Amino acid sequence: MDFTPRDEQRLLAESARRWVAARCGFDTWQAERRAGRCLADMRWSEMVGLGWAALALPEVEGGLGAGPVECGVVAEALGAGLVAEPLLQSAVMGAALLRALPASATRSTLASDLAQGGRIAIA
Repeated sequence: MDFTPRDEQRLLAESARRWVAARCGFDTWQAERRAGRCLADMRWSEMVGLGWAALALPEVEGGLGAGPVECGVVAEALGAGLVAEPLLQSAVMGAALLRALPASATRSTLASDLAQGGRIAIA
């Protein structure tokens, strides 16, 4: 089995690492905590703009149709930069829950909301 990343996966990983290096890290995290800012909201709109909120959504519903490897390389970069935004909870787990639903207008609406940065609560 070949575990060599494809070009698209390498580019996504490099892009995520560059974004994290420019905007995140331990010093940034400490400064945000000291200032009392909500860490989960700080960069979410930027991440949505990069398409990461739509990463794991099916292409037919406006997503990027990424699989676990692509989600993993973005999550790895975000973890290294101590990013607290809800990528895993909303974009990855939320997309998995939506894929389990039967096709419907409600599913399409929820997918659109997630792709635009909506958050999902999982209980």
